[in-house]
Amino acid sequence: MFRRLLYLVSDASALISGTALVLLMLVTVAGIFLRAMRLPTTGFFEMITFLGLILFVSGWAHTQKNKGHLRVYILVSRLSRRTQFIIDVFIHVLAVCICAFMVINSSIFALRAYYSGLIVSLYFQVPVFVLAGIVSLFILLFELVLIVDSYDAFVRLFRER
Repeated sequence: MFRRLLYLVSDASALISGTALVLLMLVTVAGIFLRAMRLPTTGFFEMITFLGLILFVSGWAHTQKNKGHLRVYILVSRLSRRTQFIIDVFIHVLAVCICAFMVINSSIFALRAYYSGLIVSLYFQVPVFVLAGIVSLFILLFELVLIVDSYDAFVRLFRER
């Protein structure tokens, strides 16, 4: 049940990522067109930066769910199957720890930015805590998918015995 809900949310984040990609392309083309017409293009850089941020962090969980991240198998392909599973478990646990560190720190940063009233953008006046909160939530989603994958790796490791 949890896995199904997590994968459903992951698919929704992929939809958000795809939408951000389309908007990113449209904004880029509009910026190039307006620049060619010698019209001012204020705020396009910020918009492209925000859309790029949303594009990358919202796509991580879906990419992990579909095993789309690049991995270096050349180093471990000649090792025994059990050793490959042990390395896989180690990498998953390390990734979960790194993501937990990132979620905690981005959440702390978002709270500090909220209480200090930091503003990130010159043109759109988007508060920092909104962006940091979005990043934190998508990294948390990625971490949950990693935890499910880590569980699967543990199960494969002990099934091989």
